[in-house]
Amino acid sequence: MTLSVFQTVSFCAGETIFREGEQGDCSYVIISGDVSVHKKREDKQIKLAELGANQMIGEMGLLSPGHRTATVTAITDCNLLLIEQSQFTRRRSELDPVMKMVFDVILTRFRNTLYSMGNEDYDSSANTYLTSEMARALSQLQLESEIRRGISVGEFELHYQPIVCLKTGKLSGAEGLMRWNHPSRGLVFPSEFIPTAETGNLIFDLTEIAIDQACQELQELNIASLKNTDNNNPIFVTLNVSGRDLERDRFYDRVCKNLTDYGLQPGSLKLEVTETSLMNDVETCREKLGHLKERGVGIAIDDFGTGYSSMNYLAKLPLSTLKIDRSFFAEMSEDSQSRRIVKAILRLADELDLAVVAEGIESAEVASYLRDLNCTYGQGFLYSEAVPLDQFTKLIKNWNRHEEFQNFPGRTAAIG
Repeated sequence: MTLSVFQTVSFCAGETIFREGEQGDCSYVIISGDVSVHKKREDKQIKLAELGANQMIGEMGLLSPGHRTATVTAITDCNLLLIEQSQFTRRRSELDPVMKMVFDVILTRFRNTLYSMGNEDYDSSANTYLTSEMARALSQLQLESEIRRGISVGEFELHYQPIVCLKTGKLSGAEGLMRWNHPSRGLVFPSEFIPTAETGNLIFDLTEIAIDQACQELQELNIASLKNTDNNNPIFVTLNVSGRDLERDRFYDRVCKNLTDYGLQPGSLKLEVTETSLMNDVETCREKLGHLKERGVGIAIDDFGTGYSSMNYLAKLPLSTLKIDRSFFAEMSEDSQSRRIVKAILRLADELDLAVVAEGIESAEVASYLRDLNCTYGQGFLYSEAVPLDQFTKLIKNWNRHEEFQNFPGRTAAIG
């Protein structure tokens, strides 16, 4: 048997994949090849089924603890997708208690039926080819395995997008955005892997990678900024975190350890949370965010204005910054309602002494309009897309606060 980095396993013809009576702790989907499923009763071997591509074997070992109810042998050389029980356990634990009870009863009765089988032929019609829903689920499980592998070998890294002081033109900070350097797919963006990472309980690992990298690389960013006589001010970095991150004591400990280890100044690190991520437990988040703010960590509400309880969060959370969602700027030149909303948010932020970051700025016209309204910061393709650390340090060193940014390609040229 050989095991690849993508959680597939290969068996040669005649090789036993698993035996009846063994402890089952995983399941397989046949990618290619054919297998025989059989049971031994007294001195006779009873053939239950022959299965091929896109069919599942050992599913009982995935669904519940117990011994294998049959033996499976490779008829031809086989390539199988391995699904570990750990990939299913958390999903099963989140079922409603009544659903779990019914689920367990059905599984127990099914196992008992299989164990009591005698010479009867096995009806394999229940093991049908994968439906589209099953195919999507299996695709997600394989992506989850790839993410886990990518985390273990260091394929995830932060790219940085500039945050600019609209009044002075200085580069004041950056948002750290996670990217995945996949060995075959190239650069993968968060929208393609974050949902699966959240479902598979891997989002905490990615958050810790982001915190560790940002705190470590802040020193290099600040050195680059201080070398630019036209932009010699400390740089801050903002990171996106979820409400689930904030509920973990380990998250708070990780942030505080990094602040101490790297001697970061207050305000160097800022955390962005969305309104929707706070909805489950605002009080717990408020407490954790309060502790972080006491340690000098800035707290921002991301995509402000798109949720349903914005005012409630402003009253309860220890915020330092609001980020106005890019959707307001996309239509601002033609939509008077969007302009009025932006003005109202800016007036509210001024009353509450909160900084405001306008994200998604793509034109000098919008940047100028926001500057006239005393918006604190701007972020978007007008200045630069998110770039790797080495390119971002070059951008800092070459930053000219008096330069008029007409579009992103001009800024790309400035960093080489």
